[in-house]
Amino acid sequence: VGDIIVPDIVCSKIPVGFISSRYVHFYFLDGELYNEYPLYFIDFISIHRERDFAKTCRQLIQTHEYNQRINNPDIKCSLIKKEIELFDSVVPLVKYNTTTYNLRNNQFPLLPEKFHIIRVNKENIDILHDFIYTQTKTDVRFFDVCIFTDTASLVELIEHNLLYVYCLKRGEDIYGYYFVKDIKTAYENLSIECGSDVFTLHCISSFSNTRDERLFYLGFLHCIHDIVKYNRDYKMLLFDEIGHN
Repeated sequence: VGDIIVPDIVCSKIPVGFISSRYVHFYFLDGELYNEYPLYFIDFISIHRERDFAKTCRQLIQTHEYNQRINNPDIKCSLIKKEIELFDSVVPLVKYNTTTYNLRNNQFPLLPEKFHIIRVNKENIDILHDFIYTQTKTDVRFFDVCIFTDTASLVELIEHNLLYVYCLKRGEDIYGYYFVKDIKTAYENLSIECGSDVFTLHCISSFSNTRDERLFYLGFLHCIHDIVKYNRDYKMLLFDEIGHN
């Protein structure tokens, strides 16, 4: 207009980054009862390898957060898992280490008599419903904070083998729960060495209902063995040192 030069706006047709978040139930122990707060959990951030990762990541998070606050002002906070270095001006809720292990075909003891592991699936999903209800709606309070996604989302993850949920049982009593995620990460270098794809499991959570730590750990080993038995491409395990892990 007049002497004002309007610059051309160039839009890239190739995506340079991706971010997504999902609704989660956040339970915080306030005195003797859990208070529930609705939060968003930023689940995935992916940046094109030829882009400035830090700059693009900041732009994605800031834009995403702004849009979330505008679209749903009732949800006032988001959670994000940050590895290695923390974000400036972002308050950490909890800090913990994550350890990486190679999965080997080791021998380990059988479970004690009458103990067995059960994988949770669509047919016995009531086990998961009972667990979440017990953790959040009764006087069983293992932790100061519990975070769960919607049960429908958990069921979908379980059905598509993206989340493996097991419990350790004897009769009608449950002694432990184990949550292991397929993070869909392959290691190119290891895949070349092994001559096949190398994929990764991630133990994101576990809950012990017994004082016998050896029994609880043995149940975990049997769960991992059961997962790998049906998919030998799992050769790496990430292990979050959080909760009863």
